[in-house]
Amino acid sequence: MKPMGYISISGPDGPPVERDAYLCCHCQRMVVVVPGSGKQRSWCFMCNAGTCGAKGCSSRCLPFEARLEAMEGTRKFYKNMDLRGKKF
Repeated sequence: MKPMGYISISGPDGPPVERDAYLCCHCQRMVVVVPGSGKQRSWCFMCNAGTCGAKGCSSRCLPFEARLEAMEGTRKFYKNMDLRGKKF
């Protein structure tokens, strides 16, 4: 899989380490690509993008945009944001 970008990890003990990275198409979690690590990732053929490998992201296709749209349509979202009755 082709990485979308890179991440620079720096610590107090040594020089910064740069790694390839991409975002999971279902949860938007940043995944750091470590060649030869043996970690299993999955590919969503509906989104045509890589996932983080978590069970929820690998078992079904639920794009992040769809999650946001569903969240915006619920009363719980508006209650938590305290936007009821306000005009924009």
